[in-house]
Amino acid sequence: MPFILREEKERKDKSRLDSFVFHKAFYKGKCQSNHGGQPTPAIKTQAEENSGQVNPIRGPTEVGANGPSESQSSIPKKEGNYSSKNTISHLQDAWEVTDNTFSPLPQPGLLMPESFSSRLMSITLPSTLFYVHPSLLRELDLSHTTIKSLPESLPNLVALQKLILKCCDLFMELSPQVGELLNLEELDLSETEILGLPQEIRKLSKLKYLRVSFYGYLNCGKGLQQTALVHTGTISALSQLTELSIDANPDDERWNAVVEAVVEETCNLKTLGCLILYLPNIESLGKRRIGSTSLSYYPLRGFKFTVGQHKQRSISRVPKEVKAHFQEWDKCLKFVKGKDIPREMKSVLKSTTAFYLDCHATARSLSDFGIENMQQLEFCLLAECNEIQTIINGVESCKEPADMLEDDLDNSESLRSHSALEPALLNLQHLHIFYLKKLVSIWNPICKKQCLSSLKFLTLHMCPKLGAIFSPALMATLGKLEVLVVKNCPEVTCVVKGRCNEFINPLIPYLPSLKRISLLYLPKLVSISGGFQIAPKLEKIGFYNCPKLECLSTREMSSGDLVVIRGESKWWEALNWHKSDWWNKNRLDYLQSIFSPLSREKDVMTQMEEM
Repeated sequence: MPFILREEKERKDKSRLDSFVFHKAFYKGKCQSNHGGQPTPAIKTQAEENSGQVNPIRGPTEVGANGPSESQSSIPKKEGNYSSKNTISHLQDAWEVTDNTFSPLPQPGLLMPESFSSRLMSITLPSTLFYVHPSLLRELDLSHTTIKSLPESLPNLVALQKLILKCCDLFMELSPQVGELLNLEELDLSETEILGLPQEIRKLSKLKYLRVSFYGYLNCGKGLQQTALVHTGTISALSQLTELSIDANPDDERWNAVVEAVVEETCNLKTLGCLILYLPNIESLGKRRIGSTSLSYYPLRGFKFTVGQHKQRSISRVPKEVKAHFQEWDKCLKFVKGKDIPREMKSVLKSTTAFYLDCHATARSLSDFGIENMQQLEFCLLAECNEIQTIINGVESCKEPADMLEDDLDNSESLRSHSALEPALLNLQHLHIFYLKKLVSIWNPICKKQCLSSLKFLTLHMCPKLGAIFSPALMATLGKLEVLVVKNCPEVTCVVKGRCNEFINPLIPYLPSLKRISLLYLPKLVSISGGFQIAPKLEKIGFYNCPKLECLSTREMSSGDLVVIRGESKWWEALNWHKSDWWNKNRLDYLQSIFSPLSREKDVMTQMEEM
């Protein structure tokens, strides 16, 4: 059956085909329904986009910009929504869905292939798909589909600028014909199962964005496992790259074989601004070619480095939402299973904004990495570092850190001139601590007011030797702290512990910005504030499994902004309300009215987060 042709002028004015996109919405039924309830692809023409109207047959859609959007970038910013945007755009050919297949929906005057059908859950693209206007196709997005291979007619897409195959977990081999797409500027193979990049990639001289995941290693035969992941000279040939992301299976020895060459070639690029790499060895940060800089000194505006030999864990002790938050920063460094603290790590730390220290074997404090190297740090996550005893150790002392919490105030004269008292971690906003077996304090000397002055969020999970969270001196520096979460710390007896001295005024309310407190699984907790006036702007507070906390003080519950108290009903009913402390009966009645018992039907942490 011949194609229906329209006049040349109308074709130029109205039939320009800019992009074609398959989208996960097809499978989730988010588009309008036609033809027996089957979902119809949401498609918008160029004219409809300009007018803001949507063809009722084709359905609504979201249109992506030409060129990479913020959401498609592998280097997300700190604020905003980092999820991928739906990108359905500019397709003048529409398809109806019948019996789980695509077939042409004829419209007068449109160029149409004679037939096109593909099963939704097992897509194999026919070569006829690209027979229509191949020279005009700019963008092809097949993300979140079950596509296994690209059609042989791929070279016909001479004008293609963006090829997106993100999250296609059955896609294992990229055709060498991709090298014929000489106008390609963006190639996204992230979260696929491909076994390697073809050598022909180096022909893509206009390529600016390359994202690739090598995770097909365990799902292929031994013959395919011999395929090189990245051939020598491939990265250096892509001279226009501004963003490079390579994620590899930690068990794949082929990546270990090529990673140094990839790093050396990367450091030779002149236009690179964003880089994501898994580096099995810390030495890779220092590798360089003659005449070029090393990765630890390469001027990047954004990076995500995972450094260290590690195996993928099926169960992680760090919540996935915390890990996701770590990824939101523009310069992220994760150090896994390190045994020492090499100079390359300290060098990269100087420009890092988010640091994740995971399973380090010897570090006794964060200070071992050099506080002077962490002045740009805004986010810090420490997990399963079994030798860490204190987070910031500013004083070399023969005393154990456990003693410093009580004695730091008594030694103020000897500490006053110590260099450790210089302002430190001024930009740190988030501090998350998980499973530190030997942790006994956060900061062991007296702190100047500038130290930790920007900290807003502090969480501590499973620190079995920690006895108290703050000393009075440390508490005095935390003027911006908004959220405090303490969970599974069996030796904690109070949140604030210590004595007043000339630097501490017990009449001034401390932690003036604190809005939310969650205290969970603290069997020895007997006091929150330790007699200090705290949290004048507290809004929400929650307790769970704190059986020895038998009374609440006006010094910790005085906030006029308090709107929710959560806890177990039996615990709340058994509290002792000392009349000398709670002389204002109206205040006590108000606290009773805002108490909300925890439900046994829902997860405790979920209920705390919903406060």
